[in-house]
Amino acid sequence: MPMPMESWNTEEVHCSQIDWEDRSFRLTYSRPLTALATSIKGIGLQNLPVLQKKEGNRFRIVSGFRRLQVLSGNNMGSLRCRTAPIEADPRNLFFFNFQENLDRGFNTIEQSWVLKGLSELMERGELIRYILPLLGLPPKEEILRRSLGLTEISPLYWPFVLEGRLFPEVIQELVQAHRRQADLILALFIQFRWSFQKQREFLKDLLELAQRSGEPPGMILTSESFVSILLRITGGTPQQRGEEVRKFFRNRLFPVLSKTESRLAGQVAEMGLDSRTRLMPPPFFEGGQYALEIKFSDPEELKASLGKVGRAVASGKLDHLP
Repeated sequence: MPMPMESWNTEEVHCSQIDWEDRSFRLTYSRPLTALATSIKGIGLQNLPVLQKKEGNRFRIVSGFRRLQVLSGNNMGSLRCRTAPIEADPRNLFFFNFQENLDRGFNTIEQSWVLKGLSELMERGELIRYILPLLGLPPKEEILRRSLGLTEISPLYWPFVLEGRLFPEVIQELVQAHRRQADLILALFIQFRWSFQKQREFLKDLLELAQRSGEPPGMILTSESFVSILLRITGGTPQQRGEEVRKFFRNRLFPVLSKTESRLAGQVAEMGLDSRTRLMPPPFFEGGQYALEIKFSDPEELKASLGKVGRAVASGKLDHLP
């Protein structure tokens, strides 16, 4: 795509003329300035920032946002920049910024911004065939949808994507199936520090419960029973609080199984077995055999555990297992 750069000027622009809130071409997110500031201090500014003129003798940033941050932080009143005219095609300017930053690379959030911006400039097939590989991503429709999904959630959650606590694959599912509840669900994921698998299981359980009960997902998540769970689990570790929420869905989805598991847990507690001994039921309590697992580090530990099991058998506490 041709860049009409011959019409660009080089001029001094005062910091007060720059509209820092105009993010029309912003492709930089969560990048520290320390290394760049050191470089500029050591060898000077190698590439001039590019601005576009706006009405009222103002300018928006086309490229060089971080460079301008460093320079403005050095209390420089005026900055030497290249300036594009007010009538310059914004699509061309966006593509220029993308090309200028391509060698630098883009993090996950920046990739989503690139694809969102270029989606208004290129055909979807071109994005998949040409742009995704330039970003180091597989040229697949699914990857494009996943990346674009990140632009549909609140910016509050972008840092957690970069930290690896929220996952693009899960966010894509969330946006598709539970868009209205996205903020609440993402907040729960962060609070409970759930893994990728647990986040996906939550969305699956929520959708299945909505289909079975006929209640919309939003009604389930704002129901008195669910809210009471959240209010009750303010203490404990994030993992413990998350497990209580998982139990809520399990009880709603499998009420008979949950009651049976609870009954077995009560019987096992009465047996007085030690922590090294586990009594495991057949899958879903549907026939099959129970299993007994004993962990020990010496014969005395094994003898003690077997003694407790033997006393439970002799007293009849295993006679009526569910």
